[in-house]
Amino acid sequence: MTTDEIKEYELLKKKNDLEIYAMQFWKRLDEEVFHKSLPVRGLPLQIQLEEFDDRLKQKDLAAGRTLFYPMADGNSYICIVIYLNPYTNIDEVQQTIRHELLHLSLMVTGLKYSDFDAIFKILCERYDSRFYKKISGFDEILYEQAKPLTDQAFTIMDEHKNSVVNCQVGELIYTIGSTDVTETNLQDTIQKAKKILDELNIYCKYIDEQKQASALSENN
Repeated sequence: MTTDEIKEYELLKKKNDLEIYAMQFWKRLDEEVFHKSLPVRGLPLQIQLEEFDDRLKQKDLAAGRTLFYPMADGNSYICIVIYLNPYTNIDEVQQTIRHELLHLSLMVTGLKYSDFDAIFKILCERYDSRFYKKISGFDEILYEQAKPLTDQAFTIMDEHKNSVVNCQVGELIYTIGSTDVTETNLQDTIQKAKKILDELNIYCKYIDEQKQASALSENN
């Protein structure tokens, strides 16, 4: 193989590996956050191979983007485009993939999904997905009140790795990310989120006690 052929092969292998990574992360989101409600049989994601600096000449600095294409019937379809060149850092590409898939997962589940929404920032921080905007106003207040609750919930989820726990964490995410949340019902939303967290703690205390009782029974 020539040097150019080797480079092309390596780039195609990276592309294939990233497509597999994207589907694995999508399934993780489905299991951990979204009640197994995401369509997991395929992803509208394209990894576009390009020569270095092609888009920089056009002053396009995006590492990836979500595109909406209108159709004749008035609907539209979505395509996530991730840009890959021979000099791209794979960790950064994976981070971009996570960022765009978080947008998509929130979008298809009917939750708030923009770069300026509190729930998007919370999930970006949870999954190290390069949150780079600045939120303000209502969403900043929602973020500051909701983030301690989601941090606790994610810690519980990491410790227990239990489908019931995941379902409760998902319920918390749906509550905070709902398009119905406004300044008027903010405190009601936070109280509902706290109740979900309290129920989660009660459930986890119960299963921990059951494990301890089972261990004692086996020792006796």
